[in-house]
Amino acid sequence: MDAARDEPTILLRSAWQKYQVLVDGNVVYTASSERNGAFHLFRLPPGQELTVRFLDCAPGSDAESAVLQSQVYFGSRSGIQWMILRENLYAVLFSGFALVLGIACLLAAYCMQRQHFGNLYGSVCSLGAYILLAGVWVLTDSKILLLVSQKAGLVGLISYLSFYALHLPLLQFTIGVLPEKRRMLEILQAFYSGLLLLLMANFILSLPYLNVLVMAEHLLMTVTIALILHHGFREMRRGKNKALGRVMAGYVLFAVCSILAITIYYLDSSLPYSPVYMLGIFGFILLLAETAGQRVLEQINENANMAVYAKLAYRDVLTGLGNRAAFVRETQETKQSAAPFGYIMVDVNDLKKVNDTLGHPKGDALINRVAQCLQRAAAEKGNCYRIGGDEFVVSLNGSREALLACADRIREEIAAADAGSEFPVSAALGLAWSEDQPDPIPAQVFRQADDAMYADKKRMKASREA
Repeated sequence: MDAARDEPTILLRSAWQKYQVLVDGNVVYTASSERNGAFHLFRLPPGQELTVRFLDCAPGSDAESAVLQSQVYFGSRSGIQWMILRENLYAVLFSGFALVLGIACLLAAYCMQRQHFGNLYGSVCSLGAYILLAGVWVLTDSKILLLVSQKAGLVGLISYLSFYALHLPLLQFTIGVLPEKRRMLEILQAFYSGLLLLLMANFILSLPYLNVLVMAEHLLMTVTIALILHHGFREMRRGKNKALGRVMAGYVLFAVCSILAITIYYLDSSLPYSPVYMLGIFGFILLLAETAGQRVLEQINENANMAVYAKLAYRDVLTGLGNRAAFVRETQETKQSAAPFGYIMVDVNDLKKVNDTLGHPKGDALINRVAQCLQRAAAEKGNCYRIGGDEFVVSLNGSREALLACADRIREEIAAADAGSEFPVSAALGLAWSEDQPDPIPAQVFRQADDAMYADKKRMKASREA
């Protein structure tokens, strides 16, 4: 184990990826194209002389400049690995942060979609995708993966792809806070998508245009940031978009760090530009996450208010039962079902007399007492509605026997309430079952139950007069 840790190891970084590594004149490694990646870590066989020979490198060319900026680190395996870990620990920490926060955003977006949060879930989903791509780019752009994989070319490709794709979900998120600039932002998305396709074609066909594509990406980034800052601050001055403040602060930080990182990259690509760019992304993500969180809280409050209003729209305030609107909604649903159903119409007797002689509070108490009788009688088998001042309806599905049994329980409950009441509690009942009707639609069944209720009311009145 100790011998393996002390094996001679080389870490080579070069923007010119055509070279050979020789030990005592023998070739031990060859890089021949951009597919090989910029970083290489490998063990060396025992020997006395180490040579790195760069190929096809003409004096005064861009290749010579790239070669002069190359870096070679030589040492023991454990020493090189520790150096890589120490210099790239930031990438591990940031990627872990991005993984947790990105997945949290995607899960939140999924839950929001199920809870009908409108288009807000799309913004949170875009934010999650942006955070995850940022984590992938920072991780693959660092040297940390050399500790677990020597496929530097594949890692480099993933790094480029994630960097080019990074701006697509970011622009989609920005559409949510600058909806009036949707057309402009969608055009920018199309440009980024085109560059992403060109990058893949360049890799597949082994074309020598990677540097041109990188410059195009950096130029497009600069234009994008400038346009968003310009239009964002214009909207802020109008004072119509409260969420823009945090987003624009994030874009300013992102712009400063991006420009600084790009400047470092073109001055000397061997310098650590990635941490500078990552710092801008980190602050940007925090501000975007705060913006998204604030919008989610606002939407939750709005949904809660809407739920309260919806409940009130279908609820009788006095009794807590469903109101006429709720009953009409149920009849619309019943039309779509083939299941048999029935209605029990209930009309409270002598409500006007109680109001006139004992006062409206007693009349309200009478209404509430009858409502409680209906709820106890129907239990969980039916739905109770107050559809008028003294009129109620109970709807049931199942069987005719269940409808008749419910009507009997209503009479029993009302009789029990009347026995212990300071004012008379009574009501007329009428019921109808859909399968007994020639046209079993809700309106016809309801009309039949209503007619039966009025017949019962006349019978009760005649009985009292007799």
